[in-house]
Amino acid sequence: MDRAAELPLQSSAFWPARHSCRRNSQGKNFGCLLAFCLLSVFMLALPVCYLLGRHFSEPQACKAEERAGRVPEFQKQTAPERKPRAHLIVSGNQELACEQQEFTVLKWKYGSSLKSNMNYTNGYLVISKSGDYFVYAQVTFRNHSLEKDNCSMVTHVTQTISRITSGYPRPITLLSSRSSIEKTLTWTHASYLGGVAKLNANDKLLVNVSNTKLVHTEPEQTFFGAFLI
Repeated sequence: MDRAAELPLQSSAFWPARHSCRRNSQGKNFGCLLAFCLLSVFMLALPVCYLLGRHFSEPQACKAEERAGRVPEFQKQTAPERKPRAHLIVSGNQELACEQQEFTVLKWKYGSSLKSNMNYTNGYLVISKSGDYFVYAQVTFRNHSLEKDNCSMVTHVTQTISRITSGYPRPITLLSSRSSIEKTLTWTHASYLGGVAKLNANDKLLVNVSNTKLVHTEPEQTFFGAFLI
């Protein structure tokens, strides 16, 4: 009878040991989970730290290169070269003549004109780079004087865009127009020319007119230009 009563007591004696093993197992699992989380956070933080380090180190490296007289590679890229172009407005300083003259070159204002990579000298627009150009010119002729000796007998006006190139002794006509004028004392006539021409470097462009005294010298009425296509 006493032996039977001792068995539950012995069985209950093992309960604290089992409970302790279960707690130890749970503690190990929690420790592993915590270690895994810390490792994951560390792995995720590595790229962020690397990017932050590069962000703060690049300006210092650029400054060091500038102090040493070296230019960083990304700053060595140059802007693309602008295409040659020019838009000239007429000059009020012309050789005045009512009668038609051959190769009378109009003069232009270069300093106050729109231009890029093109030169101008004494009525000639100088091409800086070979290629296909759109060349244009508008010349407005007018006679607003009631005096009979002020070009009132002119019957037609002529405008020509010419090219001077090496190997040719005379200007080569690119575009030309000839317009009749009504026999009145006062009149206005605008002549526009424009077209594509293949030009070489150092070629010269010029505008010839038949009657320089009749040229309207307002900038929006008489102009001349060219640009690389």
